[in-house]
Amino acid sequence: RRVDEWTRLLEQLPPIDSVLAVEKSALEGRELDDRQTTVLRRFDGKRTILEVVDESGHDDVEALEVISSFYFEGALTPSLDGLEDAEDAESGALALEAWGPAPATQFEAPDITDDDVSIDGGGIVTLDGSSLGTGSGLRVVGASGVSIEELEIHSFPGAGIDIRGATGTVIGGANDDNAIHGNDLAGVRVGPDGITSSSGTIIDGNRIGLTYGDAASGNCVDPIGDCAGVLVIAGGGATTVRNNAIGANHGDGVRIHVGGSDVHDNLIGLSAWGTHARGNEGDGILVSGSSVIDQVSSVDITGNVIAANEGAGVNLAAYTRWATVHNNGIGVDIAGSALGNDVVWVPTSRWVMTERRCVCS
Repeated sequence: RRVDEWTRLLEQLPPIDSVLAVEKSALEGRELDDRQTTVLRRFDGKRTILEVVDESGHDDVEALEVISSFYFEGALTPSLDGLEDAEDAESGALALEAWGPAPATQFEAPDITDDDVSIDGGGIVTLDGSSLGTGSGLRVVGASGVSIEELEIHSFPGAGIDIRGATGTVIGGANDDNAIHGNDLAGVRVGPDGITSSSGTIIDGNRIGLTYGDAASGNCVDPIGDCAGVLVIAGGGATTVRNNAIGANHGDGVRIHVGGSDVHDNLIGLSAWGTHARGNEGDGILVSGSSVIDQVSSVDITGNVIAANEGAGVNLAAYTRWATVHNNGIGVDIAGSALGNDVVWVPTSRWVMTERRCVCS
């Protein structure tokens, strides 16, 4: 019977590999239910009917029923040219803003293993892992050139974003921030895939432990071992952490175990505007190695504002050497008002390394 229904619906539509676009005028003043909204949002003038059905998250027949109904009403029409620019989008595409926030996606996403994949949520797509028993929000495994922009990723049993043995991953970017919060493990974890190290990861301009509304929603809710808003473990490769707001995490703000990493121009323990306390429960920034052989060298900590954390603002811990700590505001908000950190940073007996050297100013 379901096969018959599928066949009947297909007979009412163009070929299943056809591309449709939404006629916004046909939907003016109409209230849509969640299923209808979920299906319509995926018609962007580029996806085929089959692709929309597969990606809708609904039963195939139910999704096709929605498509058939809207096609019959003229709300979905063939798209001959696709949507190449803003003018096309204005005239033929569904204006996503009109539909409010996208429904949260509740599934364990497959690993990203292909090179040069770009995931752009447009600031309206949410990945919500609250109903899952395992898994991270997104995992990049062994791929090169992946970018992840403008997603809200929260409440996963694993990390928000997990980078494993990948090269040149960019999380965020100028005006392309993600909000990564409320996950059981790290907000962003960077590490190896087996014996293959990651390299060249850039974490830029995100809210980590904060919602888009700037509310506290820390990561490391139920941590296993070391945890932080941003966690770079051995094998993670030199990582750049810049221009982020990292606060309210139930661990350290940033935890670095790889030399050559760069932590600069972040707000750590503060709101996204730098004016209110959103302290992390550990150190603002912690750098440490694991042994005399595996020391962490040449980490650059510059231009950050670090305050209101329950640990130290900056903790250069065991087996750390040749760190640069320069031009940071430690214990103040962005305007210079005192907020403090609960532990005064003093790099003394906790350093265990062959060369106790730090350029600090």
